[in-house]
Amino acid sequence: MKNLKIKNLESGVSLIITFFILVIVLAVVLSISVILYSELKIIRNIGDSVVAFYSADSGVEKTLYYDRKILPEGMAGSMRGICNICASCPAGECLDCTVPATEGCDPLTCENCEVTFNSDLSGGKTYKVTARVSQVSSSDDPPLQFSELSINSVGSYNSVLGADPIKRAIELKLQKGRAQPPPPALSVSATAVPPSVSVGEQVNFIAIASEGTGIYSYVWSGDCVGTCSETALPCQCSTSFPSAGNYTATVTVESGTESISASAMVNVSLMQTSLAFSINPTSIGRGGTVNFSADLRDSGGNSIPGKQISFSGAPSAIADCTTGSNCSFAYTVPSTATYKTYTIVANFSGDSFHAPATDSKNLFVKRSTTLTADASPVPSTGGTTYVAAVLKSGTSNLSGKTLNLKDAAGNILASGITDSSGVVLFYNVPAMAPGTHINYFTVSFEGDSSYLSSFVNVNLIVTP
Repeated sequence: MKNLKIKNLESGVSLIITFFILVIVLAVVLSISVILYSELKIIRNIGDSVVAFYSADSGVEKTLYYDRKILPEGMAGSMRGICNICASCPAGECLDCTVPATEGCDPLTCENCEVTFNSDLSGGKTYKVTARVSQVSSSDDPPLQFSELSINSVGSYNSVLGADPIKRAIELKLQKGRAQPPPPALSVSATAVPPSVSVGEQVNFIAIASEGTGIYSYVWSGDCVGTCSETALPCQCSTSFPSAGNYTATVTVESGTESISASAMVNVSLMQTSLAFSINPTSIGRGGTVNFSADLRDSGGNSIPGKQISFSGAPSAIADCTTGSNCSFAYTVPSTATYKTYTIVANFSGDSFHAPATDSKNLFVKRSTTLTADASPVPSTGGTTYVAAVLKSGTSNLSGKTLNLKDAAGNILASGITDSSGVVLFYNVPAMAPGTHINYFTVSFEGDSSYLSSFVNVNLIVTP
């Protein structure tokens, strides 16, 4: 019995040892299987990883393409094209494309913006791109800024249905200097100062260049010739012209490798003149003498001597006069002149420098008149004096004419209208000393359209 128990015990130990050996072997086999499976999975994923990497690379390439090549139409000076990718990318290529509507995302400037988009490729390949544009300062020169583009492209590939896709990411940063606009093209303006002048007056042709290198060489040609070399200042060409007309000067400007031309025109006219003609007196009878005077001046009011002035329209011929010497003279109306109004014209015909000028005045040739008048005496205590006046032309009494009785100061004391025998004017004389008061009154006829004026002085006799 004792031996039997020992034998059974040994059999149980062997079974346990065998079990443990089998467990150990199983564990080794399972471990090897897990390792082999993982390695096999890694080996399989290597190919998928390469595909995912190239998918991510496709996203980078597309981003760079649109950033560098596809700029907004009419905006060739844009900093970057990435801010316009959603508008430029063909339908179906840039899915879920988003560009924020902020100032930094303006396609023309594109200074501070984040753009996202994705794309589905054939065979289970995809990529998602996040592109950020920002401005960074140079470490050597802080005021100098660069535009930095950061690209994060995540590519994925799934070759086994239901399995997790393999993803690979590429991050790339690129910087470029801020685009500087091309320097403005050389330009020049030309003007004539003043734009209109008279013959013989100076005109200045002025050229002003801008942009280019800032240093200019000017060459004037045409109706004004001159040069200005290597200067930053405007260039002036001055001249005058001997005859009327339109004159043009052309300037050619060189700055660096650029050259440009401009023209200016001036209108040259005859110097304007004015003629002042006067007649004194303007009313005269037959055989009477009047004074003529003519003065010729330029536009500045200066007298122009030595010019011939002719006259027309007078009752008889008048000789020409020369300004500055004998253009003030007496003219005697012929005794046979017709009684009427003569319009006398003074004329300057002009010359190569001066424009013509004319002036006219009316000369009234009228019948002459004479006045006779007597005043009745008055006592020294005062009283009314009666002044009898007769107005004649030749031997005929004139009726219907107004006569005025005036004192020594010219004040009108009384008025009356003549009839065929004249007119009687009366005035109340105050008390005054006895005697004959010479020229105490004046009787006057002021004249009219047919008759000349006349007057007569009247003495007043005052009795004791």
